[in-house]
Amino acid sequence: KVLRRKYRKQDYLRNRSKLLKKEIEQNGISLTQYELEVLEYILERDYVSGKLLKHSVFHGHEGWTVMFETSHGNKYSDAFAGSGESATALLVHNILQAPEKSLILLDEPETSLHPRAQQRILEFIAHQAVRKSLQIVIATHSIYLAKKLPQKAIRVLVLEPDGIVTVRTDLSADEALHEIETLPA
Repeated sequence: KVLRRKYRKQDYLRNRSKLLKKEIEQNGISLTQYELEVLEYILERDYVSGKLLKHSVFHGHEGWTVMFETSHGNKYSDAFAGSGESATALLVHNILQAPEKSLILLDEPETSLHPRAQQRILEFIAHQAVRKSLQIVIATHSIYLAKKLPQKAIRVLVLEPDGIVTVRTDLSADEALHEIETLPA
């Protein structure tokens, strides 16, 4: 109890945050001007700079941290950014750094993004897929993303009663999302 009173969770996080800020300033990967422009388009913000850092500062668990600076002089980390903003920065960076003809798996890239940002992130993904001959598999529950895909690109994995997984390829976006019980009947 005495130790707990002297060293609270907030103190731990505050100390780790200082360490993390120093680490990202010294060893962070600076986002390129093009990456910042793509993020500005998708998220509708005015970025001056951004840095990414892969770390294991918190309990040894590996994760990514991003630090942004905007044209308004705001400097903030992912602790204050929206989760969609942080995830989009990492997605944009990784897709732009991916070698040509890579296979990229994206799990719900639309999470925490408003519909216009969802549309813009899909535009970015599609453009990069064509430009770099990428194969991209997207798992989504977003009607905004699904409706923008060509029907021939939509696949629904169905777990049959016997435990076999089948792939449905004959569904529209609405039908696919209804099939996975995302849309109401």
